[in-house]
Amino acid sequence: MLFKTLCLIPARSGSKGIPGKNRKLCLGKPLIDFTIDVALDLFDPKDIIVSSDDEFVLERARIRGISIIQRDEFISQDTTPMISVIHNALVLTKY
Repeated sequence: MLFKTLCLIPARSGSKGIPGKNRKLCLGKPLIDFTIDVALDLFDPKDIIVSSDDEFVLERARIRGISIIQRDEFISQDTTPMISVIHNALVLTKY
């Protein structure tokens, strides 16, 4: 049996500690780009998905050739369990 690997990057817009943290610049680029860079170093772009409710984050993924999932508000809350985000990604992509 052949197994596939999925690299899921969950990046919701809300953050209690640092609001808008994925958009914040670090060394001249948005923080989300560092995560995307590492994912691209480790995985094929076709095996990477960014799940977010933030259009800025989704656009950063799009321009790098990564698939995106526009996350609904009901699974973008601070209290949303990660398993819900994973389940949503697997169902929507049929991975």
